Amino acid sequence: MSAAMNAADEIAVNAFLDGKIAFCQIWEIIEQTMAAHDNIACDSFDAVFEADSSARRIAAALCGGDAHGLF
Repeated sequence: MSAAMNAADEIAVNAFLDGKIAFCQIWEIIEQTMAAHDNIACDSFDAVFEADSSARRIAAALCGGDAHGLF
């Protein structure tokens, strides 16, 4: 879950810095990403990487679709 939350935060903060979302939307993007994300056990590097990638895709879609190569 930490990997997904961190990924969502990175995408949301970058969207804010690019002027695509307001500062107060950062937490909303993270919350919505976590709600949509499948909570799986991260018992291997591959599982952590998949959780990170999945959360980045979800957050990028919520921010307008552009994750700036942060996958």
